Amino acid sequence: MSKLIITFFLISFIRFVLLIITKKSTTIFTAISSSTVSFLATCAYLLPINENLNYYQGALVNMPLLQFLITQKDDIGEIALDPDPDILSDLIKNVSQYGSFFIFFAVYFIVIRYGKKYKIDYFIRYNVMHSILIMLLQVPITYFYVELVQFLTLNQFLKAFTMNLATSLILVNFFIIFYAIYYSLTNRYVQLPIITDACELHVGKNEQ
Repeated sequence: MSKLIITFFLISFIRFVLLIITKKSTTIFTAISSSTVSFLATCAYLLPINENLNYYQGALVNMPLLQFLITQKDDIGEIALDPDPDILSDLIKNVSQYGSFFIFFAVYFIVIRYGKKYKIDYFIRYNVMHSILIMLLQVPITYFYVELVQFLTLNQFLKAFTMNLATSLILVNFFIIFYAIYYSLTNRYVQLPIITDACELHVGKNEQ
């Protein structure tokens, strides 16, 4: 997880430098503010990514496009997504296992419900709400995935079909997340069918 944060930070820093060089920001402070908001908004998508890694760890081994999330094998020869856990990874793991329900409502009320009162930037609230809605979308996708992989004892043809279908569900899940991340890192508002409409019901329209 720390590698993703470093990647997000580097991209945000490069964007900051480009804003200065191309003079798209009137002041350095404006460029710093824009890049910081973009970075914080992007970090909101770490939670759905972490949920995916917990559910689909074994399946990700066969997906070259997602290999960068996998680092090395553990002591028993299985793929370890995070062999060198850091404080952030441990925190997110514990949150996912024991307090995700309470954290969900804490994030919703602090960032979304009262975010405007606490003067949290709209772009951050917009992406945090998208992150929450994507996590909710993962529930049926994960359910179908778990149900499909239970049929791997079938004949070879059905086994191959089931695995391809399960893999497709995972790729759709990750595509939605990284699509939103791309827009967040480039400081643009992502538009996802149904999800964006639901998001704007909670955070409202951008008044700027």
